[in-house]
Amino acid sequence: TLGGTIHVSIGIAGNGRVTSASVNRRTWGGAGASAVESCVLGKIRNWRFPGSSAGDGVYSFPFNFTR
Repeated sequence: TLGGTIHVSIGIAGNGRVTSASVNRRTWGGAGASAVESCVLGKIRNWRFPGSSAGDGVYSFPFNFTR
């Protein structure tokens, strides 16, 4: 029954490794919301991005879920 958007801040190191992930805004709530957010954050923490000479950075991404 969840539907809405979570905005996730993702810290990415210059080598492309995810250093942090956290939900910084959400438009949903209720039964199952925290479990879904924990699952999404766990998956994101295992992502790898291409390396960049720009160095470390923190980026915000919206994830939209529909019912």
